[in-house]
Amino acid sequence: MRGLIYKEFKLNRKFYSSFMGMAIMFGLLGFLVVLSSKCGNLKGFAAEYKDLFGFIVSVLTYMPFAMAIFSVFGVVHSVFSDFKTNWTYYSYTLPTKPMVTVGARYAAGTITLAVCCIGAMIYSYILATVAGTELSQTLVKNLVAITVIVFVVLAFCLPVAIGLKDIKKLGLVGMIVFIVLTVVEGIDMIKMVDEKSKEGTLSTYTAEDEAAGELMEQKIFAVRDILADYWFIIIPVVLLISLLISVKLYQRREK
Repeated sequence: MRGLIYKEFKLNRKFYSSFMGMAIMFGLLGFLVVLSSKCGNLKGFAAEYKDLFGFIVSVLTYMPFAMAIFSVFGVVHSVFSDFKTNWTYYSYTLPTKPMVTVGARYAAGTITLAVCCIGAMIYSYILATVAGTELSQTLVKNLVAITVIVFVVLAFCLPVAIGLKDIKKLGLVGMIVFIVLTVVEGIDMIKMVDEKSKEGTLSTYTAEDEAAGELMEQKIFAVRDILADYWFIIIPVVLLISLLISVKLYQRREK
């Protein structure tokens, strides 16, 4: 198991080195923006446009988690590299069970994301402290919920990568999902515009719009609270289900 985990990190060392460089660069950029707002050229801008600058700081606080999601592609790239070099067929001859062989990849992915998410949380805390932003319970819940989403992305991508065997197919699946979501959202938007046009309220913000916005916000917060409160259950369960699916796909290719 340890040898397989080492192999995952060894083969992807160039990707992780580039990833670490990008993370450090964006991290320094965030600190420079905040420090400049305190005692540099952006001090006047931050004082005059407090709301806008608060939004910028908020974006910088959550940005490391986007980098964490990007790190998932390093794990997925390892899967496709194995198929490309025919290492997967060699792995069938190893004196290890499929659960161990596939599990090593999940272990490497979990370690990678754990390090990325913990680093992102530390960075977000330090940045919020330097910016003078209160580290509220809402912010903590948001960070924990995003961490759960990052692990869900990993749990989704690995079985798809193992099953598809080709990175082009994975890109095609992603594109199809994006198109479907865009079409559904577009249809809803067209229906809303059509209804507002008939009612003559297209350019106004009605009480119904406000109520619908509040309802959507409540649903989002409800999902966030579930993810944040039960992360210790959701992450292991999702990864276990994903692992079992990946093992089945791996065994099917073995036959």
